[in-house]
Amino acid sequence: MVNRELLTELINFADFDIRIIQSEHDQYTPESNSKYGDLLKLPRQPHDQAHLNIRHHWPPNFEKAQTGKLVVIFPWEYGSLPVTWRDQMIDNTSEIWVYSSYLKKCYELSGVPSSMIHIIPPGIDYSLFSPDTSEMPLFTNLKAGRFCFFFNGGVTLRKGTDILVNAYLNEFTDADNVCLMIKDSFSYGKELARKVQQLSSRTDIAAIHYILQNFKHEDLPRLYKSCDCYVHPCRAEGFGLPVAEALACEKPVITTGFGATSDFITQDSGYLIESTLEYMKEKNVSGYETVDTPFWAVPDIRHLQFLMRYVYEHYDEAQKKAAAGRAGIKNQFSLKIMAEKAAERIHQLTDTAF
Repeated sequence: MVNRELLTELINFADFDIRIIQSEHDQYTPESNSKYGDLLKLPRQPHDQAHLNIRHHWPPNFEKAQTGKLVVIFPWEYGSLPVTWRDQMIDNTSEIWVYSSYLKKCYELSGVPSSMIHIIPPGIDYSLFSPDTSEMPLFTNLKAGRFCFFFNGGVTLRKGTDILVNAYLNEFTDADNVCLMIKDSFSYGKELARKVQQLSSRTDIAAIHYILQNFKHEDLPRLYKSCDCYVHPCRAEGFGLPVAEALACEKPVITTGFGATSDFITQDSGYLIESTLEYMKEKNVSGYETVDTPFWAVPDIRHLQFLMRYVYEHYDEAQKKAAAGRAGIKNQFSLKIMAEKAAERIHQLTDTAF
């Protein structure tokens, strides 16, 4: 989605000759009359005289480009970079683009020169992600008039879904007029998700609804519209796109007060969960040896409970913060701003006028 939005903006620059090299099969085909329709016209093969190559996929590829300079867009959430990738960044790339100032700081601590790292955040289409949309009937039916807390993303430890579910069940019971909606992603493992799914079948606890379903991109704002408060107690994020999307839809947000989301949410625009740093036992993440000991933030479950109850009982105040949150996204994290930052770096790297 990030690639799609960036390309849609960059093709408006007349001096860019853009081509696409796919790293995986298409998971989304835009309608020809949609705003993404022009992407279907882009050639899908390498350019043998390319001035610049921009790569953004998983796993990352830091191998030298056959022609031209190389930029890799790379979010690594665990504090310290894998040694091999750090070395390849320095040796083979002209620049690394990261989503947030938090990532930039982490990469610098891992030994990547600051001059190589540039912050290009994912932009938000605030005309699409807007409070001026309709609810999703599926969500409306499930919440059945109850106050709805919502989470959108992979049901994983990194995104703090376990902390969210435990905080919710600690604070609310089946006597409270609330529900928790969890929209999972197909991209992650399902061990934790199975536990959430089991809880969703119970009627003796505060209601939980687990949803594993893909929605059209243009329908995503309707998910946020259908909820009352977005909750994202992440341990580590490269940016936290669903948090920004919820803000753009003018929804009250509760999220971890540490890391990447600090670029776009403050006490004035949301509710920040207190947290502590937790360092891993060894310099290794999923088989990748890291430069230093990896770490993430652990949100305080009791503080999260307090904030969920507080928003539930002080919703007028929460809505005022939500309005400030949307204004911040619109003014600082629009698609146009993202594209202009990327275009500026492209012109700088190719020694052309901007």
